[in-house]
Amino acid sequence: MTRFTDRVTRDLHQIADRSTPSSTAWESIRTRIDEQTDQPTMEVIMLSPDRNDSPKRGWMLAAAAVAGLALVGGLVFATIRSDDDTVPTDTPVTVPAEPAPDALDPDAEAVVVPAPEPTTAAEVLPEPEPVPEPVTVTVTATYVDTDVSASATPTPSASGLTGMASILGTTVFDGEFAGSAPWVNQFWPLPDGSQFGTGEFLFTGTIDGLGSGSLSYVDKWQVVDGVWSGLATITGGTGDFEGASGSGVSTAGPAAPADSSTGSTIWTITVPPKGSLVTVDAKGTSFDPDFAVEPTDVDWSLTYGASTVLAGDIDGLAPHTGQLWFVDDTTVIGSGDFEFTGTINGLGTGTMTYTDVWSNSEAGATYTVFITGGTGDFEGITGTGTFIQTDAEEDSYEFTLTAPVGR
Repeated sequence: MTRFTDRVTRDLHQIADRSTPSSTAWESIRTRIDEQTDQPTMEVIMLSPDRNDSPKRGWMLAAAAVAGLALVGGLVFATIRSDDDTVPTDTPVTVPAEPAPDALDPDAEAVVVPAPEPTTAAEVLPEPEPVPEPVTVTVTATYVDTDVSASATPTPSASGLTGMASILGTTVFDGEFAGSAPWVNQFWPLPDGSQFGTGEFLFTGTIDGLGSGSLSYVDKWQVVDGVWSGLATITGGTGDFEGASGSGVSTAGPAAPADSSTGSTIWTITVPPKGSLVTVDAKGTSFDPDFAVEPTDVDWSLTYGASTVLAGDIDGLAPHTGQLWFVDDTTVIGSGDFEFTGTINGLGTGTMTYTDVWSNSEAGATYTVFITGGTGDFEGITGTGTFIQTDAEEDSYEFTLTAPVGR
């Protein structure tokens, strides 16, 4: 508000308070109004001081003062609006009214805004430990047999198998497969001059890529037309070779092709992770409901086949084929290759291959079994076993098997 309006308002308040103005008060007010040429026209009418109706005069003076205050208020509002160029003077201003408290719906449910979850640092999980994998190596070596001797009395092997003759000795290996392996061989001379036999070995030494320890293995071999051939299969191991599986093939040197006393060998060996091995002893029964034989080119040899049914700790079916030889009038020997499919208590389910070597003579029947491989839960399986022939329709079996688990 300007100084002009302040003065006019003050003077009008004096009139409204029924004060007695000086004789020049009205002239002073009018002069001040006339001097404000830039303000809207204001007209103030002074009542005649000579009238005797004092009460009416007072009322009219109060009315004039109120009218003047209204006029001054309008003047101030117009002045303020004229200074604001953004709002036209003829545009009404509408202020939205706040809703009355009783206009709210008392039955409306309150909206609850959940508090935000506290921000925490993301949990960092440790990296999982890598699963140990089996180690497989392929190694080569040369070998020579030493301390070879024939037994005057056939010497049974560790599995109990006894041939028509036994040979003892030690093989010394040099190369990536280095060490020595004492052994015993059981064999049977056949009517045509050939030989069939099996040997059991215990190697102690070092293998490149695996370390050192011992390996037990067996081989099944033949000498036909003066040339030796055979396949060795690992049946167990200790030290760095614990749980080892695999096989080796030897080639006899030209100087001794019939007895394989020198030559070269190549092995493929797999060792499972430490602590992954489970060993079980399995017992049960077996029988061959469909055993059948077929003749060969010679009258002292037959081939045979059957589907062995196993029950007990080893439960499943094992189709197999084999060959037998009539060594003489009292002795028959043979060997079969089996592929079992089923379950083994303590190991799981899968397939297991194995070979048996057997003899049947006046002294009785003897079987020895060695494991050659497996799939499923039996991958990497090793072990040995035997079948015990009885007069009953069913035979019994006993196996000791080792396989890595949790792979």
